[in-house]
Amino acid sequence: MKIVTWNINGIRTARGPLKSLLDSFDADVICLQETKVARSMLDQTIAEVDGYSAYFSCSRKRGGYSGVATYCRDAVRPVAAEEGISGYYASLVPSAWNDKVGCYGAVGEELPAEQQRLDEEGRVIITEHAFDEKDGERIQRKSVCIFNVYCPRVAPDREDRKDYKIWFCQMLQARVEALLAHGKHVMVVGDMNISHRPIDTCDCSKVDWAIAPPRLWLNSFLFEATRDSPSTNLTADYQSAEPGHRMIDTFRYQHPTRRKAYTCWSVMTGARSLNYGTRIDYILADVLFVKDYFRDCDILPEINGSDHCPVRADFDVEVVPAERLPSHCAKYMPEFSGKQQKIPSFFQKLGNDPTSQQSTSDEVSEVDRGETASLVDPPNKKLRLEDTISLTNQSVGKMFSKVKNNSKKSLPVSKLSSAKISAGQKTLADFFVKKQVPIVQKYEQQGKLAVPDDTEIVESGALSSLDSSVSLNASETTVVEFLAQEEKDRTEKAERAATQWKSLLRGPDPMPLCSGHKEPCILKTVNKQGPNRKRQFYMCARPEGEKNDVNARCGFFKWVGNAAKPAEARSALVK
Repeated sequence: MKIVTWNINGIRTARGPLKSLLDSFDADVICLQETKVARSMLDQTIAEVDGYSAYFSCSRKRGGYSGVATYCRDAVRPVAAEEGISGYYASLVPSAWNDKVGCYGAVGEELPAEQQRLDEEGRVIITEHAFDEKDGERIQRKSVCIFNVYCPRVAPDREDRKDYKIWFCQMLQARVEALLAHGKHVMVVGDMNISHRPIDTCDCSKVDWAIAPPRLWLNSFLFEATRDSPSTNLTADYQSAEPGHRMIDTFRYQHPTRRKAYTCWSVMTGARSLNYGTRIDYILADVLFVKDYFRDCDILPEINGSDHCPVRADFDVEVVPAERLPSHCAKYMPEFSGKQQKIPSFFQKLGNDPTSQQSTSDEVSEVDRGETASLVDPPNKKLRLEDTISLTNQSVGKMFSKVKNNSKKSLPVSKLSSAKISAGQKTLADFFVKKQVPIVQKYEQQGKLAVPDDTEIVESGALSSLDSSVSLNASETTVVEFLAQEEKDRTEKAERAATQWKSLLRGPDPMPLCSGHKEPCILKTVNKQGPNRKRQFYMCARPEGEKNDVNARCGFFKWVGNAAKPAEARSALVK
């Protein structure tokens, strides 16, 4: 079984068809985080991908935020699927389906309001997959539960978000331990928003970095082991380990000493070009599952399209596909199962309706039954909108022509009301015809023009507006020259005004040069709460990188309007 996890940073921004993206991973289970799609934003191209079944958890707190999605190949159809950790949303599914994952443990003891608050941001999807395990000559049916997780990010100035993250992680661990206690295997994959060790981050210089509460929790959740260590005995070590250490970081199990193996980079600073990032995306698996089935794990930094890169892992497990898809599958959502119509469906072109066709034919039968037939779609033929308009215009035009030319045949007043045009009535085209007005009297009053009384031209500043069908006499030539002079005067006046404005408004000052590379800087704004919020400053335009990297950003820093102060460069938080 091959599994891939990727923080896609917006599923609707994926390049090309979603099926092509999923197929490119060559994986059985693809877990996506930060889909940024609300339930109302889901469409069929995302929810129903040929060859896959899809499972979504969308934020109910605000739209375009958070969200996870799991796509499973038909060959690994899950036997159960569930949204969230607490089981709150699973309890809303009709009991007739009976295909939730279950096993809640301590997390199920939370009050319903707290359970809803835990899962309302759309951060977890669980799918359970069955497989056969050989125990000597006996074959035993087992299952593995895959948690697709997008852990909350800790905002530096939000204490409530710090508390929420710790609570979320503790409830995640409680649910994992409950499933393990029932004899099921567990995998936790996704964006954990925690870098585990100093080797997993480009910068761990903060004093309290190692003792941050989320990092301490991850230490208690993981079991430290490596594949190549000769002293490693997973079964014995696991049995003697402290309670709670149940999961293995499969990447570090495979690559314990690889440096600069990052999965997330800052887009704002261009840090990916110099590989200056962190590893916060994981594929975790319980100790016994790794011992018996693990093959390989690696990161895929060559895949672009997000500020994260995917992580893949391979396990020696052959999944037994379920006979029926779980109730949480996207294809069973009312809007995709045919039970509920979306707004666009009300604007689709309807097919042939014998009743409406007969009504249309009866209404104009005295005029021309043959022409009316062209207004109705022939069987098994779809017309484009422009084709329909063209046919309608032709038929209505011919109908009006027959009414005008055949004076002996008359229609009832009710029939002629929509077809007859009175002598004083204007057509739609009349409103788009340019009006012709006499020569402007002020020109005559100024003594600049001498035009015969019977001369009529279009009053306009543009020479092209004169009627080309009228031959110009001497007086009309004078008019043309006058209008050309007027146009020239306006142009010169505009140029003088532009010159005056440029003398008053000099535009922005040129960017200063950084001290390290003597290159133009970039302008940034401080967004961090404090006395310098909204202040602007200049800094080196190169991407962020290691301090000793000559291609990385230098320490130049200058407040707008102040002298350069390199020492302040790293203290300003920008976004």
